[in-house]
Amino acid sequence: MYDLVRDTPSHVIEQLGRRFGGLRAALLLTRTLDLPFFSTASFRRLAEETPFKEGDIGFVGILCCLVLKKDIPDIVA
Repeated sequence: MYDLVRDTPSHVIEQLGRRFGGLRAALLLTRTLDLPFFSTASFRRLAEETPFKEGDIGFVGILCCLVLKKDIPDIVA
């Protein structure tokens, strides 16, 4: 799952600014101020409400990515 988050890390913002310019980065980030975006912690907690129960957070550009992990039981032959 991908979404903007309201507490995007500074290194992600700096990378966005270098790639697209400071003005574009600032305009995009202002969207996180007026809309009810998740925090990174609340975005990660979404996994707890699914059968997967666990998730990792990473960033793809400016988007926060929640990767759900499925617990695969050991198969005994």
